[in-house]
Amino acid sequence: MAISNAKVLKDLNTNFTVVGRGNASAEIFFNITCFRPFVGGIEKILIENNSALFTHTIIATGIDSLISCLKTLVNHSILNILIEKPAALSIDELNAFKDVFMPYFKNILVAYNRRFYRRL
Repeated sequence: MAISNAKVLKDLNTNFTVVGRGNASAEIFFNITCFRPFVGGIEKILIENNSALFTHTIIATGIDSLISCLKTLVNHSILNILIEKPAALSIDELNAFKDVFMPYFKNILVAYNRRFYRRL
């Protein structure tokens, strides 16, 4: 999904930063998109840069890390978030962090069917 999102953002002439966790996937991403990702994960880029630079985010990781990325972004006050479905491993996992996410409910969208977006 990250590759598809990058193609759309490029077509919209939007400046964006891509964050990956590992070199192998970053190289595949670069070979397909000609866009070099920052490697090291979301926590690292937020620590090494002013998180205020990042106002909007698309989370396109594996299912097992969707919630942890969402928590990290919210904890760094990055609140305009599009997260790939299913957003969590289970509804129980999502509900476990309901108190953390509820204040930002209107700013967190779940990508659903690419024609419609559903709020958390």
